[in-house]
Amino acid sequence: MSRKFYTLLVRDGRASDWHIHFGNHSKDAVAQQRNDICDSGFNRKINTKIISTDDTQADIDAAIRLLNAPFDAPYTMILMTPDGVEHIHSITDD
Repeated sequence: MSRKFYTLLVRDGRASDWHIHFGNHSKDAVAQQRNDICDSGFNRKINTKIISTDDTQADIDAAIRLLNAPFDAPYTMILMTPDGVEHIHSITDD
C-alpha cells in the first residue's frame, strides 16, 4: 500500500525544469528543508515547490514530467492546498 510522499523540487530559474532536491513522508521535514535552502541563499522560494504524490518512484517521476511539460499539455491538473502543497493529477482518456 502506498503512502503520501512529499517531494521538494527546485529549479535553477523560471525557464528551467524542476528536479528533486529532497523527499520524505513528513510534510514538515520537507517544508523545513525548503526553508533551510531558501534561508541559506541556495535558492529562492519562487524556484522551489513542494508536491505530494504516492510514495512510488514512478508516481514522483510522473508528477515531475507533468510539471516540466509545456503549459498546453492536455489532461494535467494541479491543485494547490492552503498550506502551499501541490497535488498533481493526470487524467487520461482510457
